[in-house]
Amino acid sequence: MNNESFIPSDLWKRKVRTFDELVRYIKPKPIVLVGDSIIQHFRISEFIPGYYFINRGIDDDTLTGLLLRLKSSVLDLNPEKVFIHIGLNDLPIKKDEEILSNYKDMLIEIIANNPSTVIFAISILPTSGYPDKRTTRISYINSEIEKLTKTLELNFINAFPLFCDINEELKPEFSNDGLNLNQAGYNLLAKTIKNYL
Repeated sequence: MNNESFIPSDLWKRKVRTFDELVRYIKPKPIVLVGDSIIQHFRISEFIPGYYFINRGIDDDTLTGLLLRLKSSVLDLNPEKVFIHIGLNDLPIKKDEEILSNYKDMLIEIIANNPSTVIFAISILPTSGYPDKRTTRISYINSEIEKLTKTLELNFINAFPLFCDINEELKPEFSNDGLNLNQAGYNLLAKTIKNYL
């Protein structure tokens, strides 16, 4: 992993400091959601009450950022299950091979440190109107992540087709900006994740 190009935002640094401080208060065996803005703004406890969810999403985060904060965001929490959505923000700045290499590094690090944790990789969701996040790249990376999870005997949640139209772009009813989910989108994502709880 090449950290040289990663310049953490003030938000990223504040959030990671908070995550570091919160580790001591976490109860055993949480269900952790980790990743980018799709995760950060996911109020999953309101859609699926009755579970002990921990949200470790950060706006605009990349795989490099997640790898740097993996200890307090996942490893130290020793989760029962972890659901991961990451990679979308890597598309404009990294080649596919680097994205997939970093994704593999992340999964292997979780497996090595938390062998009893059940890992779910959620496919990168579609976007609409973002030329730097081309549908063909998202589809390719998702297919490679699926192969990777199969090789590592992990779980892959292919949510992509649930959210896209016939052009494989994000359906307008699930987003107000073509990138982030609205509450209808989160409701669908919650229903999808609920099948794996």
